[in-house]
Amino acid sequence: MKFLRGIAVLVGLGALLAAAPVSAGPTLDRVHSRGSVICGINPVLGFAAFQPDGRWAGFLVDFCRAIAAAVLGDAERIEIIGVESANRFSALKSGAIDVLVDGATWTLGRETEFRFVFPVVYLYDGQGFLAHKDLNARTLKEAGAASVCVITDTTSIANLEDYLGSHPLPLKLLPVQSNEGGWSAFLKRRCDIMTNDLSGLIVRRALHSPNPDDYVLLEDVISKEPLGPALRADDPAWIGIIRWVVLAMIAAEEKGIGQALATSQAVGRDPEARALVGLGDDHGKALGMEPGWARRIVQQVGNYGEVFDRHLGKDSPLKLDRGLNRLCTQGGLHYAPPFK
Repeated sequence: MKFLRGIAVLVGLGALLAAAPVSAGPTLDRVHSRGSVICGINPVLGFAAFQPDGRWAGFLVDFCRAIAAAVLGDAERIEIIGVESANRFSALKSGAIDVLVDGATWTLGRETEFRFVFPVVYLYDGQGFLAHKDLNARTLKEAGAASVCVITDTTSIANLEDYLGSHPLPLKLLPVQSNEGGWSAFLKRRCDIMTNDLSGLIVRRALHSPNPDDYVLLEDVISKEPLGPALRADDPAWIGIIRWVVLAMIAAEEKGIGQALATSQAVGRDPEARALVGLGDDHGKALGMEPGWARRIVQQVGNYGEVFDRHLGKDSPLKLDRGLNRLCTQGGLHYAPPFK
């Protein structure tokens, strides 16, 4: 099916926000009326990138596709709006997007002050540091009075300020307005070190630098960064849908059900596995979706492990180790509540 719309640049977002009033109906009603799910995503190769064929692809894009597969029956019925740290929450609050599927960290402050909800985690991360190799540093302590590019309006700058408050170091902070702006400043050597989520730094070094060997990851990881979809708090039904879309992908991996088995009846008598492939009760009606919603996700997008490996892990150019993002049975943090 034809891809509905892709916005590859941030130009025009302000006009879109102003022209997108929130209707009084539930989010799911608006999605059905529109015929697409609108996701706000920060375009970074590996996580979200506009392809020559007119489609978006990436780890975060696949979660948007999973939502569309579940609620509309077709993973391609999505619209992507490119956002940055400075405007992503205003886009969500205004109703310009249905869900923020971004590298946003779940924090107490964002839930209590912004009145947003983070119903689930799709990537466990931590704040790290990437340095120019000729700085000859392995740690922040060894970096001396180096300058650090840090993005405003993110947890990164608050984390670093807190860290320096308890670890007096002569580092000089250089606030930047966006992810792209920070990376550009780092490559042009306007700062010696770039700080951000560790996974993002690894992606940047591997796919966005002229020579990855010119940059080194420092040993310091100074925070916990649980990343997940962010939603407005005024629609409990939509919150439940997004939560269980992600959990269904995790549950499918736990049960060994990938795209190849999603329409198979060879899953035995396990009631959870049967529900995941549409042979048992998946509580679709109670959630507001057609039965078979979980099967559609896995069939059209894949389980959690398949999505991770495709864009970030062993099947991607990054070969990123899953680490904390393994299933709990494999030493990670991911597991799904009972799918029954």
